[in-house]
Amino acid sequence: MARKAKLPRGKKMNPTFFVFCEGKTEAAYVDLLRRSFRVPVEIIARVSDSNISQPYIDRCKRDRFTTQDDKTFLMFDLDVPGMLEHLRKIKDAVLLLSNPCIEYWFVLHY
Repeated sequence: MARKAKLPRGKKMNPTFFVFCEGKTEAAYVDLLRRSFRVPVEIIARVSDSNISQPYIDRCKRDRFTTQDDKTFLMFDLDVPGMLEHLRKIKDAVLLLSNPCIEYWFVLHY
């Protein structure tokens, strides 16, 4: 009786979490979370100041291999007037917001 050959399966790619943040503090916090929880995902933190836009995100993603499971996060402070309206214009992104700023949040919770 002959065995059936196993069908080759494609390599499963882990999702990539793209985190676009306003400053170095947010990027350091994302890096701390990545090291602490050791999740099998790739987290890319890009400091973009307040110049975040859909074309900027698309350019950054063009340099990487992307899958359907990838997620885009925007980690910004709301201490700049009009920032929330600006961030809501970006499609398919999860907003991670701090009010007034993340440094103040650290002081309160540390």
